[in-house]
Amino acid sequence: MDREEILKKIKEIRREVERDELNHLRAKIMERKFHLHGSHRNAIVRLIPLAIRKRLILEISLILQPILDNQREINLRFLKEIERIREALASLPGGPSEEEKTTHGPAE
Repeated sequence: MDREEILKKIKEIRREVERDELNHLRAKIMERKFHLHGSHRNAIVRLIPLAIRKRLILEISLILQPILDNQREINLRFLKEIERIREALASLPGGPSEEEKTTHGPAE
């Protein structure tokens, strides 16, 4: 492979990594998992704390659900804005060339 093909391949890989990164962020935003830890007491005494925990979780989720939904929407809007800005920067004609990006690496 010559230099141009290698640079083209690096550019494609970079785009895929950026796309995967945004998809990973989107998956984390949409993720909602909760694990209820079980009680290690004997079978009869275990039912009381478990019932209280389940009821408490239900009440808290009813209170927090509108707030969590609102935060999810805000996070998704930020993610869309980040995608839009990345696309705008990628299409700028005066930006750094691909060769400069690969030789100098990302700015920190």
